[in-house]
Amino acid sequence: MEGAEEGEVITPEVTDFHRLRQVNLKKKLSDFHPIFSKVDELRKQIYFMINTLKKSWTNQEYITVGIGALAIFIGAVTFDGELQ
Repeated sequence: MEGAEEGEVITPEVTDFHRLRQVNLKKKLSDFHPIFSKVDELRKQIYFMINTLKKSWTNQEYITVGIGALAIFIGAVTFDGELQ
C-alpha cells in the first residue's frame, strides 16, 4: 500500500482483529448443561461481530443502519386500518 494522503482515513485490515476461535466467554452456559453449547457458540459469534464493528465502523455506518431500521419499522406500521 502506498503512503496515505493527508486527511485520508486508513481502515485496519480484518487480520488486525483477533480471530473468532480466540474469543473466550467468561461464563459458559454449557457448564450447566451440554445442550447450551450452541448458545455459547452464538454468543461468541455475536461478541466477535460487535467488537469487529466497533473497531471498523464510523458514525456513517451506524446512521445508515439506523435509518434503514426506522424505514422498515415505519413501513410496517399502518394507521388507516387496512389490516383489520
